Amino acid sequence: MTTVHSICETCSIPYEHEPIQFNGKVIYFQRNCDDCCLKYTQDQKEAPARNARNASQTRFNLMIPPIYHDTDLERLPEALTTPVLTWSYQPMGLGFIGTSGAGKTRAAIILLKRIQDVGKNTFFLTSPDLSLNAANQFADSPAIKVIAQSALKLCKSADLLLLDDLGKGRMTDRAEAELYDILEYRTSHRLPTIWTSNSDAKGLLAMFSQDRGEAIVRRLAEFSSIVKL
Repeated sequence: MTTVHSICETCSIPYEHEPIQFNGKVIYFQRNCDDCCLKYTQDQKEAPARNARNASQTRFNLMIPPIYHDTDLERLPEALTTPVLTWSYQPMGLGFIGTSGAGKTRAAIILLKRIQDVGKNTFFLTSPDLSLNAANQFADSPAIKVIAQSALKLCKSADLLLLDDLGKGRMTDRAEAELYDILEYRTSHRLPTIWTSNSDAKGLLAMFSQDRGEAIVRRLAEFSSIVKL
C-alpha cells in the first residue's frame, strides 16, 4: 500500500497516511493528521454531554429574571454567603427570612445555580407566579393550561426548588392548596426546597388560612435550616 504525504486540513501540518483501497480504487482518503483526527473523535464523544450542559444553562437563564444573572457573591452579607457556599445537596432545605433588599433572593439563586452546575434539575418560581399557575391550570386556553400544569409539576419533581417571596400577599384557596401539595410531595420524597420570605413563622401563619397555614409553616420549618437576617 502506498504512503501518501499530505497537509492536514485542520492544522496545516504535513503528515503521512495510507489511503484505503478496494479493487484498485481509493475508497478512503485521510484529510487530517492523526492528532487532529483524535481530537475530533474525542470532541464527538463529549458533544452530547456538552450540549446537555449548554441546554441546561440556557433553560436556567430563561427561568431566572435577568436582574439576578450577575450577582456578586462578595457583596452579599456573610450571613448569606456562608450557607450558600456550604450547603450540600440533602433533604433538608434552606429558608431565608429578612427584609426586602437584604439579598435573600440573590443568595438563593446563587445556591440554585451551584446545584444546577453539578447536574441537578432545578426550578425557580415566585409566590405570585405560583398563584398565577394555580389558577391557569384550569384556563380555557390549552397553551396556557399546559404551561401552568408543567410549572406545577416541576415544582414537585425538581431536584431542588426555589420558592421566592413566600407570604407576599394572601394566597387564594387554590394557590394555597397547591403550595401545600407541593411541600407535602417534596418532603415525603426527600426533595429539598429553598425559600425566601419577608415574614417569620408568625407572619406567614397570618397569610395562610387556618385549615392549611399551620401544616404549611410546619413543613417549611421542619424541613429547612432557617437563615434570619
